[in-house]
Amino acid sequence: MQTVQVKLLNDGDYGNAEDVKFPVVVKGRIRPSGTMCDVHHDELHRVGFINMEDDTPWPFIIGKECEVVS
Repeated sequence: MQTVQVKLLNDGDYGNAEDVKFPVVVKGRIRPSGTMCDVHHDELHRVGFINMEDDTPWPFIIGKECEVVS
């Protein structure tokens, strides 16, 4: 998967983002399908998400919940 800069447009219906000022840019990886981007919980914590402890990638839908910046 390709690592890219992703602009999160909203919390992806996860909640836990009360202190996040959207839109916000994070590092993510585009899935091979090209329709979703996975963001590691460390990146989500960095921008203000809380309680995102699961080490699996957190998926965001491209075009609805995020945009690929570069």
